[in-house]
Amino acid sequence: MEADRQLVDGDPRAITGAVNAAASVALHREECGDELYPAVRDTLVESLATGLTTDSKPTPDAPETQADGEQPQSTSDGRSTR
Repeated sequence: MEADRQLVDGDPRAITGAVNAAASVALHREECGDELYPAVRDTLVESLATGLTTDSKPTPDAPETQADGEQPQSTSDGRSTR
């Protein structure tokens, strides 16, 4: 990890659990297959590392998208319809 990156704020137990879960990916190597396993492992670890560093988070001014891909709708006075 680069020196200028910091961990996100969060429940240390949840962060530890996520890291431990990623470490257990080796238990599923057979399900992935020997050919695909290194890519699955690397993608999981890189995604976890990116998600846990503060420089990877969107800026507060950036619009957030909904999980279902829809943008929140606003009323004429700016309130969200969700």
